[in-house]
Amino acid sequence: MIWTGVTASAEPETSDAQDTVAAINDVAGSVLDTAIDVSATDSTVSTSAGVNVDLSTDASDGISIDSPIAGDLAIGLPFADVAGDAEVVDGVMVYDNGNGSSTTPLAHADGSVQILTTITGTSAPTEYTYVVDAASGGRLVLTEDGGVDVVGADGFVVSHVLAPWAVDAEGRSVPTRFSINGDALTQTIDHGVATAYPVVADPKFTSTWWNKTLYFSKTESAVVVAGGATAAWIAHYFGLPGAVISGVLAAYASAFGIYTAAGKCGKLVWYVGYPAPVPQPYWGS
Repeated sequence: MIWTGVTASAEPETSDAQDTVAAINDVAGSVLDTAIDVSATDSTVSTSAGVNVDLSTDASDGISIDSPIAGDLAIGLPFADVAGDAEVVDGVMVYDNGNGSSTTPLAHADGSVQILTTITGTSAPTEYTYVVDAASGGRLVLTEDGGVDVVGADGFVVSHVLAPWAVDAEGRSVPTRFSINGDALTQTIDHGVATAYPVVADPKFTSTWWNKTLYFSKTESAVVVAGGATAAWIAHYFGLPGAVISGVLAAYASAFGIYTAAGKCGKLVWYVGYPAPVPQPYWGS
């Protein structure tokens, strides 16, 4: 044996946050393609859509999304009371939840905010809860596609959470779903002994900075068609602004009549700069 004077060195150790970012790259790297780099652990990320996203070192501060039309939306993070301070790796912020999971918030250029959960083993929880503050009177509503609408105090949808997904290390889908309890949105991820770890999952909050929408069911659309008195009741039910309560819905009776005759529902879309919402049809249930 020839002695070369060179000793073998061990692979450099990586932090949990570095392992998390590597796992996201391996399992769902495409989600990082449009994510905006975070340079510090206390950051305000401004997107090209005019949406500002506030991130904090402390997980208990949660995430604040400020949209030109939707206003402020606050989102509490899972296990924030036990998570460690955030660490930034390659422009990505990571909170270690100390239970076999980590949380990684991503702000995208289109104004959407994606909150990734990375699960490293069977001991990690299967439920991850986000407390969503849509202001007083706001609420969360499950949609037919498995997603969630975030409804503001005035009844208009200010954000939509896309249907959840979860993928394991072999690229297989892991069963996942949303449930709602008041202002708490919970994603259940059914990982277990047959799962290849790590698993990456998310909720993704989307919003349009240029408008917000109020959806009417078929029954509510028919009530608008019926005339002023009942339209005012609908306005009161949704807590709409005074301009709508004072007769705007009654003015939309003929438009809603066309929608209902075609088997569709009506919706009101309020665009930035418009004095009143605009009626439009949609295929609702």
